[in-house]
Amino acid sequence: KVEALPEQVAPESRNRIRVRQDLASLPAELINQIGNRCHPKLYDEGDPSEKLELVTGTNVYITRAQLMNCHVSAGTRHKVLLRRLLASFFDRNTLANSCGTGIRSSSNNPSRKPLDSRVLHAVKYYCQNFAPNFKESEMNAIAADMCTNARRVVRKSWIPKLKVLMAEGDAYTTFISDTGKIEPDMMGVEHSFETASHDGEAGPSAEALQ
Repeated sequence: KVEALPEQVAPESRNRIRVRQDLASLPAELINQIGNRCHPKLYDEGDPSEKLELVTGTNVYITRAQLMNCHVSAGTRHKVLLRRLLASFFDRNTLANSCGTGIRSSSNNPSRKPLDSRVLHAVKYYCQNFAPNFKESEMNAIAADMCTNARRVVRKSWIPKLKVLMAEGDAYTTFISDTGKIEPDMMGVEHSFETASHDGEAGPSAEALQ
């Protein structure tokens, strides 16, 4: 049994999403646009936390609220629906460490594994029911594109962390350099221990680093 990920809501959008999650069924205006192409249970009122099997027999589950949010966000756009559904089952790190559908294996990093085939099958089948002309090749390309974008975002997220680490490294070097120049009368009762430590190790290494 596979279930969608718990919904991660950004603080600024929490109020907006909460309104959507309180919906017991699809809004009438959306039904007028897309007809009966959604999960059959979305047309009847129910508990937003109820787990729905995305496609009968796949054992892939998503909450009513999450599936409803996917449809409300996508409207009539089937490609957006696919992206929303994939994002509901795969977090950014999973996407970043994956080669997507596995059809085009990564020559740069053969350790990347395809996404869970059961989830992919269920999501693609659901989207094809929503948009019968949605080609599988298009869906595979979108899944691969999401993995590429996730890697790009993950790499960017590391840049500020690396800058912090580099800054901390510079601060540590400065600290060692400065403490190596502390006068003996400032060392207090631990004079002999600290002096031996700084003179024997920290002083020369700090000079070497400079």
